[in-house]
Amino acid sequence: MRFNTAEEMYEYLKNGYALYHPKSEIYVFLYNAKGALCTYHLSKDQVKEISKQAKQNHEHWEIFLGFGEDVLEDDEFSITPPLEFCEKHYQESDWLDTEDINLEEPDCYLLCCLDDENYTSAQYFTFSSMTEAKEFCYQFAKENYSDEDLQFKESSFYHEDGHKAVRIDYIYGNSFEVNYIFPIHMKNNETSFCIWHHAYDGVRFEIRKSGSYEECHRFAKDVSQRTYEMLSEIAPDKVNRHEEDDQWILDDGTEWEVWDIITIHRQNHSNAFVAPLSIYQLSKVKTMDQMSGFCMEQWLDDNVDFAWGLFHNDKLIGYCSIGIADDADPLVEEHEAYKEDSSLLLSDVFILPEYRNHGYGSQMIKESIETRWKMDGEKNTVYLHAMGVTGDLSYDEKLKSFYEKIGFSELCSDREIMVLTAD
Repeated sequence: MRFNTAEEMYEYLKNGYALYHPKSEIYVFLYNAKGALCTYHLSKDQVKEISKQAKQNHEHWEIFLGFGEDVLEDDEFSITPPLEFCEKHYQESDWLDTEDINLEEPDCYLLCCLDDENYTSAQYFTFSSMTEAKEFCYQFAKENYSDEDLQFKESSFYHEDGHKAVRIDYIYGNSFEVNYIFPIHMKNNETSFCIWHHAYDGVRFEIRKSGSYEECHRFAKDVSQRTYEMLSEIAPDKVNRHEEDDQWILDDGTEWEVWDIITIHRQNHSNAFVAPLSIYQLSKVKTMDQMSGFCMEQWLDDNVDFAWGLFHNDKLIGYCSIGIADDADPLVEEHEAYKEDSSLLLSDVFILPEYRNHGYGSQMIKESIETRWKMDGEKNTVYLHAMGVTGDLSYDEKLKSFYEKIGFSELCSDREIMVLTAD
């Protein structure tokens, strides 16, 4: 949080809000009805304990503080001391409202990526630690762009929950990419977020809302509509508006404003999760293609909802593809449950050998199918060819047994076609 004027900051405090600044370690709040302010110097460790106590007891921080405060009082004719404090500090960024601070360890870290060619197509990834997220950004850049043209810039700031967030920019030739890494606290096993970003005149990401999918959807729709109406009053002929299922886009000729809704699932006990594959996993997918005999690489550019990866502690350990089952096989199209433009085909299923027989393959298939059904808005019949690429018949029999345990049944034994009929 950053204020435009000292008066704005003072009014914010006079309205009963309390602020903390992690860098300067200043806690400030309204001391009395006469407009006096009170400040404490609190370390982050102190803040962690105090904020926890305050939330548990539904009290303000000052209830749990002892002596050591500095009271900035006005006199009968002047409010100089409080205003002087605000004049000195209002321009500092990263002021945090103490109601929003949560210094418990984040559940994960969200990486938001945007390049100069796709202003409306941000990429999102989750990592178990800040270190892993940063390493991913640097490694991806080094693997995909020439070292001599590559320049990095890293900066940090404080997220509204009190944890440090990071921005990593890299420039290669005349192009650039911006990466934001945010700490994430999950409210439930599945939490949705409304992510806002703008581009043209600089790039910035912000998490504007968290909660249920319905709450974030409603929030994004309402705020984008209000923004559109405001911009239309200023320049009615210049504002273009586009709306997708989970995305709202405004282009006023100067910059893009985009609201995306993403959903993050709490990682289960196995620390494995399923997520769409993208160009960011290109080098790892190429390596896995050599091992599997498949060609998942071909789907990375335009079909992020078609190619799915299984990640264990943020390492890619498997993948599969799932898409519309058109032109799959004449026997599929003749099946009584087949529906043109809605039945699905599961293919290119592969798990690294060292991760097999631990339930990861079942998890990947089930979660990718469920996610695809949720995206399509209905449950559709899923078909697959239960055979490997090695020609090993005994291995193919094991595959069929594996798929039967998941819920697939045999459609044609000669062609190894299996089907999962949606209930």
